Amino acid sequence: IIKKKNKTLNINSEIKFESIDLGNKNLVLFKRSDSGESIYFLANLSNETQEIKTDFEGNYKSLLIDSNYNLNKNNLQAWEFHVLK
Repeated sequence: IIKKKNKTLNINSEIKFESIDLGNKNLVLFKRSDSGESIYFLANLSNETQEIKTDFEGNYKSLLIDSNYNLNKNNLQAWEFHVLK
């Protein structure tokens, strides 16, 4: 259902894909963008809580749990992941 509501998640050659280095091998952050809309995938790939710090300002909506998430500074529990808009 998330894919149907967010065209940025569809396969399309016009969609831009970017991997963002967070300086922590246990965290991954990917950005997909098209026509001014961006969606982020954030994941903790370890079995320990990881602190995330970025230069991203503001709150993003987690599309999986319908809540707000701050990318500027936060903690990700072991194996936690989010799709953010």
